Amino acid sequence: VKVDLTHTVREMASMMRQLARPQLSTPAGARGMATLKEIAMRLKSVKSIEKITKSMKMVSAAKLSKAERRVKDIRAIGEASTVLTEKAGVELSTETDNKHLYVAVCSDKGLCGGVHGAVNKWIKAKLLDVPAGTEVKLCLVGDKSTAVLSRSNADDIIVTASGVGKKPNTFMESSLIAQAVADTGYEYTSATIVYNWFKNAGTYITQEMKIIGPSAMADNDALMVYEDADAESLKSFSEFEFASALYYAQLEGAASEQAARVQAMENASSNASDMINKLTLKFNRTRQAVITTELIEIISGAVALEG
Repeated sequence: VKVDLTHTVREMASMMRQLARPQLSTPAGARGMATLKEIAMRLKSVKSIEKITKSMKMVSAAKLSKAERRVKDIRAIGEASTVLTEKAGVELSTETDNKHLYVAVCSDKGLCGGVHGAVNKWIKAKLLDVPAGTEVKLCLVGDKSTAVLSRSNADDIIVTASGVGKKPNTFMESSLIAQAVADTGYEYTSATIVYNWFKNAGTYITQEMKIIGPSAMADNDALMVYEDADAESLKSFSEFEFASALYYAQLEGAASEQAARVQAMENASSNASDMINKLTLKFNRTRQAVITTELIEIISGAVALEG
């Protein structure tokens, strides 16, 4: 019986070559080295992303500590901004509150989870329940609110503020926004400031703060118990109350944004680390498969030359 060992070895080498070839989504005829290069480039890219997210997490954590201290100092002002109208018993009925202003407190910066989306969703839900005969206008603080609400309610926007969040918030910034609202001439009876209230480093709560407008103050007899409560004084106080409440809301929103960014960057770093582990394993397996394939080709060529 004559056995052709050369033919048998060639069949075995061909079979091993097919088994050792990595099962990747590569074009037909692509060799293992090209696949290794693609995986290596992807691995390098993900490692760079991980470094960026870790750096952003550290920066946001440092900013969070400062923002948290500022919020604790300003909360007394935030609570006191509506004390006068509450103590005086100023109330608005559905009939008298026919001109309303919604203020969305966001910023220009992203990569912080659903912080800005929560404010926009809150206002969108409120706009769907506006009573008949009530006029509603919008004041949008930050590009993240402008980009969303300008698509659905472009005709209702009277003031937009950009460049928010790049530097720590100041009362001057809030005063300029309040002055821009006053310059529009819109005599709102009440305003609702929607913002994110900072609870702790892992939690924020979307809330609203309602303040009385200048026109409603001038027509309300409850404030007449105070001396020198003329129309001009009430108008000035209303503008100051609006600016103070807005400043407080911005500081609360800034702290909530930094806390959410720390959490988002931590999750992004964790996901990048998992992807690096998977890509490293895939790279090692592919490299081993390429080496095995090349060894088999060398052996098959040597056997063919001997035959």
